[in-house]
Amino acid sequence: MSLYDVQQRRREIALRRVNGAQVGEIISMLLRRYYILIGVAFLIAIPLSYYLIEWYMVDFSCKGPLSWWIFAVAMVITTSISLLTLIFQVYRAATTNPAVAMQSE
Repeated sequence: MSLYDVQQRRREIALRRVNGAQVGEIISMLLRRYYILIGVAFLIAIPLSYYLIEWYMVDFSCKGPLSWWIFAVAMVITTSISLLTLIFQVYRAATTNPAVAMQSE
């Protein structure tokens, strides 16, 4: 999804670069949207997964403890992987030559 979005916005990124925007500004502008999406996804996923795990383990005779740190570790790992991927894609799009991006479309 993010790769498609970045490819669709190459012309916008090129125009911003021509008008003097720095690479860091472009990266923060494009990542702001994904920070919000990841936050909303975790606000929905954590309570839902907790409820589903508890529901699944109702009939187990020997239950393992379900701690908050399990969800925190999952959130950190998932967020790290997705943001590193996004930063790489956006950085690559922001550092391309604007003339090449404008000619290709």
